[in-house]
Amino acid sequence: MHVIRAIQREEADALAALAATTFRQSHGSSTTNENINAYIEEHYTEQLFQHKLSKQGNHYYYLCLGNKPIGFLNFITDCKHDLLRCEHPCKLDRIYLLEDYLGQQAGLKLFQFALQEAKRYKQEGFWLNVWEGNQRAINFYRKLGFVEIGKSLFRISVTHSNPNLVLFLEF
Repeated sequence: MHVIRAIQREEADALAALAATTFRQSHGSSTTNENINAYIEEHYTEQLFQHKLSKQGNHYYYLCLGNKPIGFLNFITDCKHDLLRCEHPCKLDRIYLLEDYLGQQAGLKLFQFALQEAKRYKQEGFWLNVWEGNQRAINFYRKLGFVEIGKSLFRISVTHSNPNLVLFLEF
């Protein structure tokens, strides 16, 4: 049975490890292993996640199968974007699942939970960035009603950036 629970600050190391694995699985084919490894070493540390977990407006949740985390969610309340006019947009920063659990409605469970929580925080919509090479994720978000509002670049290294779509769902 799936359980969604808040991630505690003392779980930052485990979250960093899960985040690194899921990032590698979702973005690993976009550039060299060297670039991916360097990005993970810089951006997926225990200290960085401890900071993010304690930052106001950041909301992190695990999706667990039994006691085992199989994915996680991060949304940021009242996170403005230049392309949006609403007062209270929410950034759906991350929905990541381990590859073995894709296609089993786990991502939908995380999204539905995030939507419920965002509405509880009186947010007006979700915006997100998604790599143009991740067609599975793009299809997922479009089925949920997200529309493209722009493009951005996600810098992985000095020499490589992934082109992203900026998507928005008003609610």
